[in-house]
Amino acid sequence: NSMIVHATATNPLGPFTVRSTVLKPFHHNVGAVHVTEKGEWVIYSTGCEVWPDTLANCSAGLARAGNSTSPPADVRPPMPPGCTGMAPGFPPWFPYSHTHLALDGRIRVSKSTTGPDGPFVDAHLPVLEPQYSQWDPFVTNPSALRLENGSVALVYRGLNDSGSDSIGMALSSTGGLDGPFTRVSKTKPLFWDHAEDAFVYKGRRGFHMVMHHLPPTGQRPASFSFDPEIWSCGYACIGHAYAEDISGPWHYSPVPAASNVVKFADGSTAVMTRRERPQVLTDEKGDVLVLYTGVEDPSRSDGRPDLSYTLAAATTAL
Repeated sequence: NSMIVHATATNPLGPFTVRSTVLKPFHHNVGAVHVTEKGEWVIYSTGCEVWPDTLANCSAGLARAGNSTSPPADVRPPMPPGCTGMAPGFPPWFPYSHTHLALDGRIRVSKSTTGPDGPFVDAHLPVLEPQYSQWDPFVTNPSALRLENGSVALVYRGLNDSGSDSIGMALSSTGGLDGPFTRVSKTKPLFWDHAEDAFVYKGRRGFHMVMHHLPPTGQRPASFSFDPEIWSCGYACIGHAYAEDISGPWHYSPVPAASNVVKFADGSTAVMTRRERPQVLTDEKGDVLVLYTGVEDPSRSDGRPDLSYTLAAATTAL
């Protein structure tokens, strides 16, 4: 039952306090842009607000909530296109087909002109649709970067029938916050490495992405000489890619940007079972100050290995 909230802190390392829910369930995988000259806040995400009885009852596994406050199906106002379930022709192999109706493999945009607390209004149509006959028949996990010419680079995760993830990119026209978006390549991703959750940013030397690195598979071999000892962090590795131009070519670094071992300010350490959803805070030069990741930390799980939290890790630049 994912939702998007706005949280603030006086220090980039936290603690953060939730101020408001800006997009109700089901919205997932947020990528945000602040357009200062227009006073707009723009969010790219997967999903859309749906009727409560389509959401999962978390106390009963994946059963539907059956919320009696929802109007009967035959008298409900229609939801936006794509909010009624998987799109026609959606591949039957999709591993999340048992989940929420709004997790439909499309990317949408929502806008606010009154600040980051909203209200945010969903656009009627998705800004990026899946390609059922290509490498990305399911698209999600958007990250957006506004370029100097006013256009938007939208980086996203493509999931295909091999069960592997790769990273793609689509570019909007100049000033086109809500598209139309054109893929950099329709027939292949930016790189074939097995990764998801990419976050794109501009550094002092070109463009960069940090992402949740996944161990190579037969369908997604590494584009570099993969050393399993260097990448022993498994599903808790953060990968890094870089390019001189936003359109590429993109190069995947042969060493992790961050591993599963975390050292805390009190001197203690912990080994994460998963470390993903990376995002960074940069200074005015583009140097990274803080790496934010979502982690599963068995030392703080209270016997619940699925419990997770957001971790802020300062770099030497802070």
